[in-house]
Amino acid sequence: MNGSSLTLGLVGALAVGAALGRRGSRSTAPLRALGYTDAEIARAIAAAGQGPTALMRGDTQTAGPTRQGAYEGIDFGPPAEVREEALRGLRLRKVNERNGKRVDPRTGAGPGGWWIGVGRAIQLATLPAIPPREILRMRNYFRRHAVDTKAKGFGNEDRPTPGFVAWLLWGGHEGRAWALEIARAMDAQDAEARNGSVNVNPLLGPRVSLGGRFAVRVKSDFSGLLLKLYEGPTRVGGILAYWELSTRSMNEGPCAADLRTLGMGDRSPILNVYKTEILPSHRGKGLGVAMYEALMAAAFDAKGPFFFVPSLCGGNIGCTSTDARRVWTSLAKRYPSSGWVIRVDARPTAQIR
Repeated sequence: MNGSSLTLGLVGALAVGAALGRRGSRSTAPLRALGYTDAEIARAIAAAGQGPTALMRGDTQTAGPTRQGAYEGIDFGPPAEVREEALRGLRLRKVNERNGKRVDPRTGAGPGGWWIGVGRAIQLATLPAIPPREILRMRNYFRRHAVDTKAKGFGNEDRPTPGFVAWLLWGGHEGRAWALEIARAMDAQDAEARNGSVNVNPLLGPRVSLGGRFAVRVKSDFSGLLLKLYEGPTRVGGILAYWELSTRSMNEGPCAADLRTLGMGDRSPILNVYKTEILPSHRGKGLGVAMYEALMAAAFDAKGPFFFVPSLCGGNIGCTSTDARRVWTSLAKRYPSSGWVIRVDARPTAQIR
């Protein structure tokens, strides 16, 4: 396909790109500053509404049904950190291009991600809100590609692997956490619509007191747990954790020896903490440990005995903050542990101490 026919074939997509730049508070100017041409932006936007096989066969990937426009109380606007990760992926893709990784003109593969991934990054970086169907496509992507985060060299910005760039294009770790949380909220509202019931907050379970004015609410499903910490009606912290799909993903990680020391078997449940947050004004009050123990209690209710690990055990060293490591060290003194791995043999009691 020559440049003229490509341009003619993407006139509609270019119009979408122009509209995209006008609709939000952001524009496509940062993309051009990174070296993306109008044709590349248009090609990516056109692909973002299709699955990878669509580029080869002309068909459309089904992400599952959605009730477009029918979701209440769900913010579909990507958080700032998700936008930043998408832009980082776009930047590193161009770095790989300059370093000699050639782009497949049909699929976009080569320097990291396909055209659909570039389109997803453009959406995340520029749109004020992501359509519900695209949230489900993001969830599908992260479920399929979680194994990529275990690859050698993943996370190295000096020599970014195509898998790392692709992951960032879809929002990175922050995008995964956000997309899964939004998708869970959508699933809950879809279930309520089918059942004809109404719940003011379908995402979370009932409040569980930690003592005083503090309480948590937890949502648990087959993929992981989401916990939110409240002081009265105000959310002041939270944790997002995922069940590892297989113990094999941990067999060669930095915590493999500690897991074996504590007796990890082939089918042992492993809960991996991907993200923790607590307001600076609420740190140093024992809330971190209480919040983790509330999560551990909910996880024990879901799976029975399990292994509890921070994200650094998956090789994502920078994802476990100094504050989180301090809390983890406190927990390790209360439960069977080796290194950064904690074995939870009984249901913890969560309270502020």
